[in-house]
Amino acid sequence: MKSIACVAALAAASITTAAHAGDISGPRAELLVGYDHVSMGFDEDSANANGVAFGGGIGYDVAVASRFSVGVDGEITGSSSKYTESNPLYSLGIKYGRDLYAGGRVTFQASKNVNLYAKVGYTNTRVKFTGDDANYHFERSENYNGVRAGVGAQVRVSGPLYGALEYRYTNYEGSLSRHQVLAGVGYRF
Repeated sequence: MKSIACVAALAAASITTAAHAGDISGPRAELLVGYDHVSMGFDEDSANANGVAFGGGIGYDVAVASRFSVGVDGEITGSSSKYTESNPLYSLGIKYGRDLYAGGRVTFQASKNVNLYAKVGYTNTRVKFTGDDANYHFERSENYNGVRAGVGAQVRVSGPLYGALEYRYTNYEGSLSRHQVLAGVGYRF
């Protein structure tokens, strides 16, 4: 009789663990939109720009404990952020374009419907420069590599559908940095 009680207790514990793990593990996909602030430093000045970031991401999480998981993220976003400066002698335009991200994350299940996470990874963004003066016009694009760190929360809306809110900071090479606050909707498969 004790054996049956032990087996029943173990089965109940594994079902509870599986229910928690199901909320924080497996594949997921997200659509994102939000505020984008970009700053590029020059010798004595900086080019600050605000705009809208938009895009999507995918990820996969593996439960490592009943309320914790580790995972990987991939993301492609764009931005409407651009900087312009113009005077009678010259004009300069900087358009902050696509951003590619790949990284890892740790998720904690705070409650049945709320997951909190932290992430860090590699990112690459493209910046397009245009300019004119009395004798010269130029256009060129450059890629900048960087490191992104972020924190966020996911709240279950219905079944596998969730809403998300995330803050992240990215530090790129070349005195370029970015602060973003993004909202999203996601689906956990």
